[in-house]
Amino acid sequence: MDAYRLVKRLGKSSTGETYKAEDQTLGIPLILKILDPALGKNEAFLHRYQTAWRAAAQWNNRHMVRVLAFRRTSRQVYVVTEYLRGKSLEQIILQNGALPCSAALPLIKRLLRVVHLAHSQGIFCLDLKPRNIFLTPTGLILTDVDTATILLDTTHSLPRLDHAALSAIPPEYFTGQGARDHQGQIYALGITLYQMLSGRLPFDSRISPQELPRRIVREPIPSLRLYNPEIPRPLETLVTTALAKVPGDRYSSVEEMLRDFLTLEEHHPAVIASSEAPQAPPSPAPLPEQESAEQAPASEDPEKITGGFFTNGAGTEPPEQKHAPSQSAAPPPSNAPTPERSGEMVGQYRLMEKVAEDE
Repeated sequence: MDAYRLVKRLGKSSTGETYKAEDQTLGIPLILKILDPALGKNEAFLHRYQTAWRAAAQWNNRHMVRVLAFRRTSRQVYVVTEYLRGKSLEQIILQNGALPCSAALPLIKRLLRVVHLAHSQGIFCLDLKPRNIFLTPTGLILTDVDTATILLDTTHSLPRLDHAALSAIPPEYFTGQGARDHQGQIYALGITLYQMLSGRLPFDSRISPQELPRRIVREPIPSLRLYNPEIPRPLETLVTTALAKVPGDRYSSVEEMLRDFLTLEEHHPAVIASSEAPQAPPSPAPLPEQESAEQAPASEDPEKITGGFFTNGAGTEPPEQKHAPSQSAAPPPSNAPTPERSGEMVGQYRLMEKVAEDE
């Protein structure tokens, strides 16, 4: 790696480390993702890992982070990608909780269009978790490939995966009833939409990696309206359909999911009006330049770094997670946006608006 100078260690997990780096010749910032040495020696993992990054690089779409290099030496395997500025969807959710529908709907539409475009061109390797959905002044950018199922397939190691990664894996993967294909991506989209609209993942983050797959397979997803009663039922139905336990009960494609969303948007204007975004002040300050969650950790503690490629995911949910209530339990406090948070969200909504306008 003589061509690069490591500037800052950004995060570590059981799959490797992420650094902010600098190209020694050009002097430009980059992201360097160094694979764990043990995984670098696992030929089955490495083959699929390299194949996924090759597909992402060859897609060469403005909505995918630019992959600048994939290197395998006798000592290391690493990926070099462009350095982005903006904010991850996960950061926005962590800071603000559930997004109001007026802010979430444009992002949902943009995300569905981007994934539909990828699938129409044979790209099914994307990691669609909020930590890897990046909002920049020039548009929405996906920043990672799906390594979770590769890791499970080739190492059979659940403890390596954090709660967010396991949560995005569909039930059929754990029961051996089907390969993770476009149906798996539809499920992952459903999980992302669930987080956007409720401010949390469906199952408690304290559940062990060994227990979580059983919950995913057997237990119903808690209703979105338990956590955000302002969510209109047609929108909840769209998310619920994407999260069906049986693949055949989900949308048959992201294109179908997008069509359903556009129909909902057209015929249910109350969905859009059901939750108002805060209004910007008359003379708004310019949006501050933000580094990505992968590039600017929210905490000095590496265990708390969110976003990006190699993270422990400890910050993927609001800190006070509650178990899903029983039928007799009182409903949990609403996770709907409050007026107190509105002012803090204005700058982030401006960033969202730029993404939504990016056609």
